[in-house]
Amino acid sequence: MKLSKQNRKHHSAALELLTKDKLTWEEQQFFFDNYFECADFDVSKAGAFFTPSDLALDAALENGQTDKEIHVLDLCAGIGVLSWAVLTRCPNAKVTAVEQNPKWVEIGKKLLPEVNWICADLAELDLVELGYFDSVVTNPPFGRVPTLKSLKCPRYTGSEAHYKVLDIASVMAPSITAIIPQQSCSWAYSKKRSFSEQTSKQLDRFVSETGIQFGMNMGIDTSSYGSFKATNITVEVVCCEYESASWEDFGVGSNVLPFIKCDVAPKQTNVVPIADAPDIPSNNKRREQLAAGHQLDMFG
Repeated sequence: MKLSKQNRKHHSAALELLTKDKLTWEEQQFFFDNYFECADFDVSKAGAFFTPSDLALDAALENGQTDKEIHVLDLCAGIGVLSWAVLTRCPNAKVTAVEQNPKWVEIGKKLLPEVNWICADLAELDLVELGYFDSVVTNPPFGRVPTLKSLKCPRYTGSEAHYKVLDIASVMAPSITAIIPQQSCSWAYSKKRSFSEQTSKQLDRFVSETGIQFGMNMGIDTSSYGSFKATNITVEVVCCEYESASWEDFGVGSNVLPFIKCDVAPKQTNVVPIADAPDIPSNNKRREQLAAGHQLDMFG
């Protein structure tokens, strides 16, 4: 994508910040807002569109706000804007970010050195060894993405990359906050006059195979925020509701999950195993978590 003269200027100013030893919170936000991922990469082919920083900050509220130590996994992290938003809301969180683009991981490590960055393809990463987390945040690749074509999932057998990532995430944590295309959601709220339900063959297949439902957020209209830089797509912030599961439920090493034990060594750095993984609740639908007090105190 060819940038305008002004956007190129902003992009260069953002890159200049990487020469500093440490960035302030405001400089981090400036970088997220002015770094154009489409300047050097064909993001449309990869279906990778970075979340606007203001949207990321509000989406992170769905994950709670607390000073407690929690373990959060950021899947398909890009340069880490969702990780940054989580750390803004939960400063003592232990965040692990997985991203396959080495350049974006390099940038992410400079922006957020406190995050445990893993440079790896999801199809090659040993997800069982990675462990369980308190929650997952993700803005996954949208649509049918060639780089994730070989990615196998616990239940979902379709081709939509964002559905694949959500199916995997549901086995790694009892809570998922995700940003997905509005057309792939079971409801529409953003850029609409009112809330409405919707469906599609692809969505019906995903729900039927995984049991994952898309819960409404706190009232986030994504059209009210800064726009994505390389696409005009409308998205929704979804709070996934699903029954708990573990890798053992699907047979580790079986044909169901061929990616769990792989022969290809993933490219990763500073991998820190999660020592004290949270217990997996017997039923982790979001409304039941709220009723049981499992969800973090929004104002804690």
